[in-house]
Amino acid sequence: MIIWSRFLSPQLGDLSPAFSVRLLTRALKTASRCESITPTTNSGILWGTSGWRSLFHLIAGSILPVAGIFLPWLVIIILATGLMLISLGLDLIRINLPFANRIFLRVLSPVLKKNEDRWITGATYMLIATVVAFLVFEQNVAVVALLFLSVGDSMAALVGSRTPGPRIVRKSPGGTLAFIVGSLLVVLVLVGSGFIHYHWGLIAGALIAAGVELAPVHLDDNLTIPLLTGTFLHFLMM
Repeated sequence: MIIWSRFLSPQLGDLSPAFSVRLLTRALKTASRCESITPTTNSGILWGTSGWRSLFHLIAGSILPVAGIFLPWLVIIILATGLMLISLGLDLIRINLPFANRIFLRVLSPVLKKNEDRWITGATYMLIATVVAFLVFEQNVAVVALLFLSVGDSMAALVGSRTPGPRIVRKSPGGTLAFIVGSLLVVLVLVGSGFIHYHWGLIAGALIAAGVELAPVHLDDNLTIPLLTGTFLHFLMM
């Protein structure tokens, strides 16, 4: 509206048609330039978008592993499997139905990465990893590995996106340090609460999880971090 009021004010009514057309063309070009430099909400690079995505990742990713501290193994498996099937089904539907995908993106673009508009979301991968982790590992190992993902990865994204300076395989060293700090906080809380006994493998697991997050692999972090970390924790803490 500001652009139109600037170029097409009522005082232009007495101008010649040719001059009015030139003004209209100029206004349209100006509007086009403004639109082209306005970031989209699903670009995945906005400060606000990154913040919302990290918050969503932290909360949504922590629900099932925290529930695993209090609920029996079978209950967690049923809940995680049901949520995984629902999430995967919705992804497949929206990927194959453009109108459904447009509605999905209009609602959830602030918590998506830019490549998730046409592919399976990180939330679905996280649910797949949750099911596999609780099926393959001991329950306490699955809880630790999944919380390393939800807390550590969220802090890495939040800090790394705001840290200037050099990058290592396109990742910020500050983000990696934040991942380690977040994972060590998870260890501190779980050991302090008595859920798990202290073992040096927990510290090593936090470092391994940060290394997996930093590694330039093509698989989704929501799969690789908990499953590879859980594998190391399983053998380190035997």
